[in-house]
Amino acid sequence: MTTSAPRFVVLIGGFLFSGGMFLSGFASSVGMLIITYGLGVGLGMSMVYGTVTSHIVKFFPKQRGLAGGFATASYGISSVIIPPLANMLNNNFGVNTTFKLFGIVTFAVIVISSFFLGKLPTEKEKQSLQNTESERIQIQDRKWNTMLQSPVFYVMLFLLLCGAFSGLMVISQASGVAQNLIGMNAASAAIAVSVLALMNTCGRIIAGFISDKLGMVKTLAGVFIISIIGLILLSFEGNGTIVQFYCGISCVGLAFGSIMGVYPAFTAKQFGPKHNSVNYGIIFCGFALAGFCGPLILSSLTRISGSYQAAFLVGIAFAMCGALLTVIYNKITAKYTVYKK
Repeated sequence: MTTSAPRFVVLIGGFLFSGGMFLSGFASSVGMLIITYGLGVGLGMSMVYGTVTSHIVKFFPKQRGLAGGFATASYGISSVIIPPLANMLNNNFGVNTTFKLFGIVTFAVIVISSFFLGKLPTEKEKQSLQNTESERIQIQDRKWNTMLQSPVFYVMLFLLLCGAFSGLMVISQASGVAQNLIGMNAASAAIAVSVLALMNTCGRIIAGFISDKLGMVKTLAGVFIISIIGLILLSFEGNGTIVQFYCGISCVGLAFGSIMGVYPAFTAKQFGPKHNSVNYGIIFCGFALAGFCGPLILSSLTRISGSYQAAFLVGIAFAMCGALLTVIYNKITAKYTVYKK
């Protein structure tokens, strides 16, 4: 990918995202909304998010984790800021006008910002920025087709799936969980959702910082333990135990954000920074699988069993598999000259 390619991808993504948002304001049917919001906004968001987060870590080889954490945190904090703003606009102007306003504003922000994406340093400068001679030997820039031939890729793909599963499962129905699990009213449930989003954002920065100090695989292993603790707290939840509930969703949000904060830099460390935009986009398919499976399993098991406990137990199982995959990752990478800290 050339130095101008990330700028071009973000520019196209900005047109798709803002255009889809604006056209959603004219939607008169579910089918049209699927096209404008589902395809337009969804595809545009993935292009912008994936490109920016994978591109930014190339500039900070000594602090890739923290750089990726801040980049993904900007995405996470939007879930705290945008919902109340959208709700206020909806109450005052209606849903159609709200879509149009967001389309205009996001167009200005994303498209204009795309022109400020900086160029990478020269190859000589990049090499001088590497942490150690050992790292220069271990990290090899691999294209996507070479990456797919490595068993490490599949371990990382399922690692991301396991890491994102519980977070997306709970986030998808956070308000409903708060109301049905412990009897919160709508206003209190909204606060709980904001706490979950805030912990999600904090986790991205905290884990990014820690991963630069302790190593990314060790950080991921610790994150899965936090996720398991949070899900255990939620699985033993009952009406009125608000403190336990907040501790549970805080752990789940922190763990989910940590996974998302670490992975852009983790991919660059593993397969090199040169092709990270494409490589991270492919590995991000693990997130997409989690986004499909997590909410589906939660709603299905809740409908069948009449409670959330079964879904939380499945989440615990996924988190345990994720912790096991960190061990498998270390076993596999021991055979290759790739990053395995």
